[in-house]
Amino acid sequence: MSVQTLLGSGSLLSIGIASGDLATIYTVGRRVGNWLTASRGDADLLVMLDEDEMNILQRRGVIDIIRFNKRWSTTLRLLENGEPQRLEGPNVEKVLEESSRFTAIMTCIVAALDEFAASSTVRSVCRQLFKRLIPSSEANEDLLSSNLNVRLNAWRSAAAVREMNIACRRLHDDLLNQGLIVEGYMLKDDAFEVADFLYWLLAKRTEVLHTASSDVAGIAYCLQYLSFEDLIVENFGPSPERETVCRLIYSKAPIHSGRGGVVADGRRNRSRELSTVISLTQPEETFSTFPIERGVANQCRLSWEEGTKAAGDLRVTVKPVIHVQDVYFAVFNDGKATRDIGRVEAQFLRIAQLLSFHATESVCRGLEMALGREAPETLTRLSDRLGPSKPGFLDELNDPVFLQAFTVMQAFFMGYYYQVFSQIIDTSGLEFKTVSGAWGYRSIDFLEKMQEFVRGWDENDENSRRVVNIENSKRDPMDRECSGFSRHQVMPILAAMYANLNVILPTGAVGNRPAHEEWCVGVVGKRILLSNSLVQPCASIQEIGKFAIFDIDAGGIPRDGDGLVITGIPNLFPTWEDDIPPAIHEKIEISGPSQDCTRHIEADWDGQPERMLLCIRYKGRRIHSLNPARADMVFCNSWIKPIPQPVSASFGPAYICTLDDFLHSGRLVTPGRGDPDIPVVVQSKGNPCLRYAAAAWYSEYSKVVLIDNCAYSALEKARDMKKSMGSRARLLFLIG
Repeated sequence: MSVQTLLGSGSLLSIGIASGDLATIYTVGRRVGNWLTASRGDADLLVMLDEDEMNILQRRGVIDIIRFNKRWSTTLRLLENGEPQRLEGPNVEKVLEESSRFTAIMTCIVAALDEFAASSTVRSVCRQLFKRLIPSSEANEDLLSSNLNVRLNAWRSAAAVREMNIACRRLHDDLLNQGLIVEGYMLKDDAFEVADFLYWLLAKRTEVLHTASSDVAGIAYCLQYLSFEDLIVENFGPSPERETVCRLIYSKAPIHSGRGGVVADGRRNRSRELSTVISLTQPEETFSTFPIERGVANQCRLSWEEGTKAAGDLRVTVKPVIHVQDVYFAVFNDGKATRDIGRVEAQFLRIAQLLSFHATESVCRGLEMALGREAPETLTRLSDRLGPSKPGFLDELNDPVFLQAFTVMQAFFMGYYYQVFSQIIDTSGLEFKTVSGAWGYRSIDFLEKMQEFVRGWDENDENSRRVVNIENSKRDPMDRECSGFSRHQVMPILAAMYANLNVILPTGAVGNRPAHEEWCVGVVGKRILLSNSLVQPCASIQEIGKFAIFDIDAGGIPRDGDGLVITGIPNLFPTWEDDIPPAIHEKIEISGPSQDCTRHIEADWDGQPERMLLCIRYKGRRIHSLNPARADMVFCNSWIKPIPQPVSASFGPAYICTLDDFLHSGRLVTPGRGDPDIPVVVQSKGNPCLRYAAAAWYSEYSKVVLIDNCAYSALEKARDMKKSMGSRARLLFLIG
């Protein structure tokens, strides 16, 4: 990537990307790989391998590079200041420099593979492909092994900024709805077959290749659309009528018919890696693509809807728990518990108790509606076999009667879970309104994970204790009040449900001060899952507790090799501790700047650049950075619910901190050697980003941080809190 592209005319700066964001994108590109460094990185790799792309890619004309650059270099879509931005125009064409033939081909291949295979399988396919394309040697093996992950990230990012990933996702879902491909990811064992196809496509001169794999045909179908215009896929959907010397012929497997139409081809009985597509506009149609009869699919559709309705009694809300070092959620039951209703069949009650947050009337009645047709002995087998490590469950799935009951029950609870968690995840950042879940047909794995999630906790994790255990006594399984979970617990669940990611999160590594706590605040894969505070100006603890998901380029987000977005360590904000105390104002009018600050994800430049901090800016001017995980906990534990009618807009006596103090003096206003009983009031009314940042910065110095819309009501509560914290505890008020 040239200096002209970074800074000159027609540069990233000229299309509105801030210099700080540009620095992060460039650094992430160098360390992890992204679109900005894709072509340069590919060129460097070929130089190290002492290879020329024309020698590697021996089939000529498979891709028209001029048409590729013209077609896929007019739009740039990326995450900027928390919002997906689509940039267009002549300057974008200059920024997206013409891709080399090698980069264009690999970008298309990875975009297509991502829709049909797990990331580990994509890596295996590319590794096998390069072994065929590049002469084997120990040096080449080492170079490929050490560079492959970075190159994959770069090609995936180059596809995402051009929206090629969205195009492939649409094609994949269309093929799935037509019944041409099968739900789920291809097996890793099929990587050799896919690599053989790609090697034929790129390096062989023969005209025809036959395949019996619908995955290979689907990948080829996507490549054909992206820019491989010489490639034609026959017997697989509509095929363009043109002369070509590159034809993939799909040979259909035997079809097995059931009542209601075609059920499955011969490969559907093979185990596949779990991946289920869920339409956010019609989630109840999810099971329509499963290899089940039409009547069962109708039952599953109704069962999903019943599960959605059953979740309507639950309310997920952030609940501050001061001595738990994480954002904490409570799940309240606003409906009737089973102890308050009439008779419920034992099988339905047991299933509800095992898999729901609360065994409510709505859950039990919904299960009766969904599974009421099933024989009592089948329901008994189903309820008896549920539970972690229950023997014989997989064997039971070989019984068609049991499998049908399980599938209908699975539809009920997946509808239930997606409805519950929809309260804490924002999907508006998705261009294509589908998500991918790590669960599927004939699989009990996710339901077992949810049993542990809703009913138990890790005894070795002090943050996983239930809210009700902290506040009250041992929890009744049918308690109608609340259960709870931490953000650290729920992030892997959401990653599995919405981004098909299996993640293991590290616990906070506590340093020598609170802001040194290092936490995971997001996960980057084929979709991006982030804590809401990284991308939105949060004005309440409920907004802090949300997550946001995107199908956009992650090239500007620092993360580790596993895609985990881990917080870094910010520098301390200086204070006036050793100087003359600031002036005391007997009466102040509560106010705030006319324009709020903005937040920007950046690398931890002074620590580990693969970790992130949140940079706070005002009109582009940098103020300071913060650890968003720490800031979220401070904000939630400091929150006082606004009162309907504030007592007064004025307040005093108090010290005042304004935006100018942050911007120009570069220090926090503190009492210093003055009176600690007099609070500091940060003038942040109507500026949620400034208020959020100030709470984080001041938490290093103030024992009490209060956020309210009425200073007098906050002061009353603060007096009681000061008694328990000591007379020298400092007060900070953030109003509005």
